[in-house]
Amino acid sequence: MPALEDMRALTGEIIHAHRNRVEAISGLRGKVAYMLADFEGARQATSKSQRSVLARAKAANQKTMTGMLKGFQASRTSMSRQLHSGLSQENADRNAAVEATLAELHKSKHGMAISLHKDLAQDAPARSAAMRSTLVDFKKGRQVLAKTLQANLSRESSERKHAVGTMLVGLNATHQAMSQTLRTDLVHSNASRVEAVHTMRKDFLDEQAQVRKQRGAVRDEWQRFVTTMRPANRGTLGVRPDSPILPNSGERLRLEIGTGAVSQGFSAGPLVEPVEQLVPAPEIFPMSPPKAVEPAVEENPEFALLSNRVFKYLVDRPDGTRLVEIEGTLGASRFQMSRVLRTLMDDNMVEKRDLLYFAI
Repeated sequence: MPALEDMRALTGEIIHAHRNRVEAISGLRGKVAYMLADFEGARQATSKSQRSVLARAKAANQKTMTGMLKGFQASRTSMSRQLHSGLSQENADRNAAVEATLAELHKSKHGMAISLHKDLAQDAPARSAAMRSTLVDFKKGRQVLAKTLQANLSRESSERKHAVGTMLVGLNATHQAMSQTLRTDLVHSNASRVEAVHTMRKDFLDEQAQVRKQRGAVRDEWQRFVTTMRPANRGTLGVRPDSPILPNSGERLRLEIGTGAVSQGFSAGPLVEPVEQLVPAPEIFPMSPPKAVEPAVEENPEFALLSNRVFKYLVDRPDGTRLVEIEGTLGASRFQMSRVLRTLMDDNMVEKRDLLYFAI
């Protein structure tokens, strides 16, 4: 059959072509292995050659570097020696120059000192004369200034004395006006109090008379009650007409049942105590008008000036001040300060609380 023949021919061609490809691949593998072997040998040879070249170059570089280091060390040593030598020479030269300069300065100073001593010895009389003239002028100027200052102080002192006198006159007038006002107020208040006391006494006497009237009415009512309660016969409870009505304090009323008699264990007493004994009348004391506060005016201007300073010092310190602090600040003695404070307290300008003084 032609088809079977064709299939067999085609199969044989395919098998033949497969064998050819296998043989070609095997040949290529052999060539590649040979090429890789040649490349590996060439690489190893090249690497060996490069290592040899690098080793020789390294040895040459080390040798060159060692020589350069040796030359640098020798050069540094030489430069150090030269530098030390130069510095030593320069130091010696500077020391010599300094010594020479110091010698010249000492010589010049000695010459200047000798010249200065000579000049001072020559100018001493002129300076002494100038100093004496300056002292004389200063003394004259001081005397003129002292006279001028004394005149100014005298004028200011007289002005201050006049001002203080005027101020004291004003203060005296003010104190007198205040005293007169206070005296008038006290007289009016005293009259008001006396009138109020008389009114209270009149009201009390009226109340006392009313109480007496009520006491008489109560006594009459009680007598009528006792008369009404008298027993009609002796067989009943009763009170004898001559028996006391009220017992003394602390005793009990004992009644005898069936006899009509009251035991004699108490004594007679008043029914109601007098009002005069219970409520004593108030005593009316005569009231004298209060003494007017006269301002203490010192005739000494210095004392008045010190009083004014003390009062101003206390006004500036509202929290109070001790006597020792006032003495130390104003520079006055204990006697003067005590006298001034007592005068101000008498004038109601200063008050004392414990150990502190306050301006009013």
